[in-house]
Amino acid sequence: MAPIAVGLLLLLQPPGGLVLPLVSSLLVVTGLTLAATAYVRGMRVERDWVGPYEVAGALVFVGFAAALMTQTDQALALFGQIEASTSAGAGTDG
Repeated sequence: MAPIAVGLLLLLQPPGGLVLPLVSSLLVVTGLTLAATAYVRGMRVERDWVGPYEVAGALVFVGFAAALMTQTDQALALFGQIEASTSAGAGTDG
């Protein structure tokens, strides 16, 4: 799943200020999906090997760390530009 996500990220080529929030969201959602899948399948926490719960926890932890490193002023400026361009485009349709 991670190679697909990286491929999509490279294919979409988001603006620089949105890369870290996108990676953060992707890691958190992947970790939560992995934990939910392990829970539904009835997998148990084992001491002898690293299981899906540990991997899911690491993914969520790194996702939150990426979110904390995001420079919000750049991301908000990009969202403002996107909103302005979509509202300007909507005014010409009618």
